[in-house]
Amino acid sequence: MNEYQIQLMLSRGKGDILGLSVLDTIYVRDIAEPLVKLVDYLDIIIAPRTGRFQEGETFWAREQVAKSLAQVAEEIFPNRIKVYDAFRSVAYQKLRYDLFREKVCLENPGWTEGQIDEETFVSVFPPSLDPQKPPAHATGGALDLTLVDSNGIDRDMGSRWADFESPFMSTNAVGLTSEQRGNRETLVTLMGKAGFMSYPGEWWHYSYGDREWAAYQGLKEAFYGRAEDPYK
Repeated sequence: MNEYQIQLMLSRGKGDILGLSVLDTIYVRDIAEPLVKLVDYLDIIIAPRTGRFQEGETFWAREQVAKSLAQVAEEIFPNRIKVYDAFRSVAYQKLRYDLFREKVCLENPGWTEGQIDEETFVSVFPPSLDPQKPPAHATGGALDLTLVDSNGIDRDMGSRWADFESPFMSTNAVGLTSEQRGNRETLVTLMGKAGFMSYPGEWWHYSYGDREWAAYQGLKEAFYGRAEDPYK
């Protein structure tokens, strides 16, 4: 990403989230790049995957994602990267989506189905087996992560990972301290220089090669479609 694109990422908030109507216009032309183990490419801290029913020894992502993330890790050394999530199967995505949608339903009994779907989409991408509509994490191009110091202590980002109740979860949330905003700017800048696109709704979510990565740059094609599940 160039400096203009990085500044644009830093300015986006929840109100700038692109919906499915935009993402579904992106054509997916998968380049058949393999999934690899992130730990084979860089030294990361692997966060606990509470509730995950598919366990493995590490997180998986597309090969170029791993290589680009290694560039970030090299730049911040001796500080490190903590990864919360990477590849997810569509089955696991459906589990997360259904649970979160049920929560939205219970909290908003007067809402229409469309309103419920829209609110759920902000935090959890809908599952789909359509090769042209893959969930972001199912492509192997999406990562949830943060920066930690050399002792493994998380930088203060203003909210915890996947804290969907926090008013500070969006990348450019209002009300952050100068330290929190500075830490987010550092993360966005580092990831942007390595080619990643940030998601405005979640400060921890970054992507490369998938439909969100393409859409937020105004591109018409993505080169990562749904990846084969390495846990099978």
